[in-house]
Amino acid sequence: MDSETNSILIEDSDDSLLDFKELNDLEYDIPPVAPPTLESVLWDLESEEGSDSTSLHSLHSLTQKSKSMLYHGILQGISSQVASAGERVSAGLPTVISNSVKFVAVGTSHGFALAFDSEQKLCWCCHDLSTNDQGAISALAFNLDSTRLLVGYERGYISMIDTNSGDVIRRLPDAHAPQSAVLHLRFTSLNGLALSGDSAGCVFSLTFNRRLGVRTWDSKCLFSGARGEVCVFEPLVQDHHLQLLGHHILVAMATLSKVIVIAIRPRLKILFTQQLPRVATTLPLLSWQIVSVGKVLQPVLAWGRSNELNYTRVLAGLNGNKLRLSQLRSVRLSYTLSTIHWIGSRHLVTIDTSENLRLIEVRTQRELEVIDITSAGLVYSSAHFKALALGGGVSEAFALAGERACYSSIVSRGDQLLVLGTKNVQIVKLRTWSERLNYLSDQGRWAEALNLAAEENMHRDKAAMVLLEKFLINLIQNGVDRDSLTAAVNCCVKLNKM
Repeated sequence: MDSETNSILIEDSDDSLLDFKELNDLEYDIPPVAPPTLESVLWDLESEEGSDSTSLHSLHSLTQKSKSMLYHGILQGISSQVASAGERVSAGLPTVISNSVKFVAVGTSHGFALAFDSEQKLCWCCHDLSTNDQGAISALAFNLDSTRLLVGYERGYISMIDTNSGDVIRRLPDAHAPQSAVLHLRFTSLNGLALSGDSAGCVFSLTFNRRLGVRTWDSKCLFSGARGEVCVFEPLVQDHHLQLLGHHILVAMATLSKVIVIAIRPRLKILFTQQLPRVATTLPLLSWQIVSVGKVLQPVLAWGRSNELNYTRVLAGLNGNKLRLSQLRSVRLSYTLSTIHWIGSRHLVTIDTSENLRLIEVRTQRELEVIDITSAGLVYSSAHFKALALGGGVSEAFALAGERACYSSIVSRGDQLLVLGTKNVQIVKLRTWSERLNYLSDQGRWAEALNLAAEENMHRDKAAMVLLEKFLINLIQNGVDRDSLTAAVNCCVKLNKM
């Protein structure tokens, strides 16, 4: 073993796989991970124009942010068309959702895949006749440039769709373990490399090529579920213009007992492993984001299970060499997690088992806002985790943990998050600073709007002045309360407009 890399090197062969229970920190020389002791080392995030970090430390910050930071609404266009497809062409109920920079895709219980553009217009509806006996769509994944969509089914079939035409261009009938449902599909940063996970707890790499005009594919088992079932995995996907880690492709995976981060390119290496809380009725959770730590962009992995939440960052040497992971923080929550997603680079969204969505400011771990999303009728994929369409056959522990699985019902990208429900598709979005000002003023919450403008007025005098003009008009027409008037005076003082 190469002691400098602190990793395992696996030869590139069809039988190259690892069993999680056999991973031993001492045997494989995995360095111990201890959280730093200084808060300044944890999250030295620089303030940016438009950030909310300034107001987080103010006396009025939590009051100002209450029910103003998040927009929560229903995607009526998508919701109505999914419902219409269920009635008109017997598409069935929605089962999974995925999104990209161009599309939102919804899969249904009768094997239909529907794609919508940013205006919520239906681009195409695909129902591959060769998958009539494959049951519900259980997984969807777009590639980075939105040209391909992978579709996985509860009876194990996988297909690839050209998103420009909606046509099936590849069929993968036996790409993973037999008699197992497809639970996860993810593209990496490379269009020709994806990953699949199934109800047997196995993870496979899928490679796609085109030789002499013929589209080909190949499947290789990365991890066997025989000695540690993988519940979830998330590759770190970087935009093409970012080369933070050189040619490395990282994947975070979690079994029922531990979380592990590996590099699958240029060669397979174990970089990090940590034990998870043993709570039989909950699933492990993973979410990547590129964040600014000091003056450097670094990948940060949020991970956890039950009521425990952790943050771990990836450190790279020159040219992305000698990767190592450093634990940043571990947080104990007062509720049980169902899912976690980054929303922007400074905030994390958590959803608990009561379907309450919480907005968390990552650096301070303050809870900024809570939204009840029970009105969506959140879709759970417990039937897929139990492989009911194939007669069961999964382990008792795997089935129990997946009772409230919603990995494929909630997706995030950028500053927004989509929630797939049986009743509708909902969107939760971070409001910009100016959107928050408009929202608060339109609701007549002048004190909150003016305090926000006063606190974050740098380089934004114009927007603050527009707000003051609206306030004066409202003052003349309707009058205002004392707190609003005090806030207006304070705002004028901050802007030197007295």
